[in-house]
Amino acid sequence: MALTYVHKTGNSGNFKVSYGVVTCTGVTSGAFATGLEKVAFAQLTPKSAATGNGVLNTLQINVGSTNTAIPGECKIMTCTAGDDYNFHAFGY
Repeated sequence: MALTYVHKTGNSGNFKVSYGVVTCTGVTSGAFATGLEKVAFAQLTPKSAATGNGVLNTLQINVGSTNTAIPGECKIMTCTAGDDYNFHAFGY
């Protein structure tokens, strides 16, 4: 797997929540499963990242690593191996 995502899930009102840490493991981009059926909103912030300040790290929601629509997955477009990011997502 290109990215690892260690997470917890919960509820916030009518939304399900997924939050945790995403790690780029030897790659420069990739997708990961969030544990949600469909992502409505997601946020990615650097925890320990060599690639920029987070502005360069485009996050796509409901997209797989081959740019195909995959509900519940998120894709980081640019990262450096070993980067860690805090990730929060709301969905269904």
